[in-house]
Amino acid sequence: MMIKEKKNFLRFEKKIGYSFKNKDLLFQALSHSSFAYENPKDNHSDNEVMEFLGDSVLGFILADFLYQTYPELSEGELSKLKSQAANTTALFLLTKGTGQPF
Repeated sequence: MMIKEKKNFLRFEKKIGYSFKNKDLLFQALSHSSFAYENPKDNHSDNEVMEFLGDSVLGFILADFLYQTYPELSEGELSKLKSQAANTTALFLLTKGTGQPF
């Protein structure tokens, strides 16, 4: 990981109030999969498994939050809200607030 990326990740951790134990996993999770192909000497794994795990965790957190917040809604209504909250645009707007370039 280059110095610029390290500084960005440290800033990101400070912004969210959490320090990751394994910075390599953080880098892998936040790097586009094309990075591994464009930089084969860097020995970074493809991030698709991290994407799968992240999507699953995000889905669980959203489902729990929505169920606790809106217990009167039907399964269909909760599913629609969860889908809207997890869409790419909504997540981009949330991460944009962190000031990170990814």
